[in-house]
Amino acid sequence: MPKPFDNIFKALADRFPRDLLELVGRLPPRTQAIIEPLPREIGFPSLIVDQAYRVRDGAHRWVEHLEAQVRWETDLPERMTFYNAGLYLRYKLPVHSTLLLLVKRLAPAEIPDTHRYLKGSLEIRLRYQVVKLWEIDATGPLESGRPHLLPWVTLMNYSEQQLARALVGIRDRADRVLAGQAIALAGLRYTKDSPDFTELMERVRHMVTYEDIVKESAWCQMILEEGVEKGRQEGRQEGRQEGRQDGLQEGRVEEARRNIRRLVALRFPELGPLPQLDQVKDATQLEVLFDRLILAADQTEARAALAPAR
Repeated sequence: MPKPFDNIFKALADRFPRDLLELVGRLPPRTQAIIEPLPREIGFPSLIVDQAYRVRDGAHRWVEHLEAQVRWETDLPERMTFYNAGLYLRYKLPVHSTLLLLVKRLAPAEIPDTHRYLKGSLEIRLRYQVVKLWEIDATGPLESGRPHLLPWVTLMNYSEQQLARALVGIRDRADRVLAGQAIALAGLRYTKDSPDFTELMERVRHMVTYEDIVKESAWCQMILEEGVEKGRQEGRQEGRQEGRQDGLQEGRVEEARRNIRRLVALRFPELGPLPQLDQVKDATQLEVLFDRLILAADQTEARAALAPAR
């Protein structure tokens, strides 16, 4: 299941390839290079990369390949090797691969930038660039005049003044898509209980209405998608163990409780952990409550929505 971050990254990669390549240091600013997006599915065998471009700068032609990761995974170097080899076999051009890591708290202290793949008589050695977004200075995006880069400042190396400037830039444009992206990306950097995330939520959520954010932003989708998938997995597991359908129902109830608690932690943290939800056994009632909390304009309306659960 795609994560909300994937859609945000692909929107930037598809619409603004030059800005993305400049952001990760693969192209110098104001270069005249011609950039051609390439299909993500490269074949041989069926492999799908996050993003690849064919770049031409004068007489030089090459393929730029980017993999963006929220969380470090141990098989990443091997996958990078397969992607690099597949791109070369398809386009017969030099390939430069970049691994873009987004979140420091989910990355190891030591990150390899080489990989050796050895199977029998086949040996492949790969060198790839590792870019840590949290180490990139936010000055560049802020000075670029490109509003679509403002949400990404939340994952970069910023000062308090720079973060405020990015949020003000989003607010002044009254752009609900940018506001939703800023919330979703900040949610990657911080845990839901982090005071920094709570403070940022307070500053961003007044920029647009919550009805707009529900329709346009990825953060509500993040809550729903992660909860749905986890609930399905738990429900399937319990259903297999007990051999009956009530495992699926219990998974749905737990999913709804988890979604409500996460939503309240983001929007109304002062309401606390909501222990009363554990007494509600009906999944439909909990799902209706979740919808009402999304549309609640303030804490008073949220408390009213929670009244039946008490």
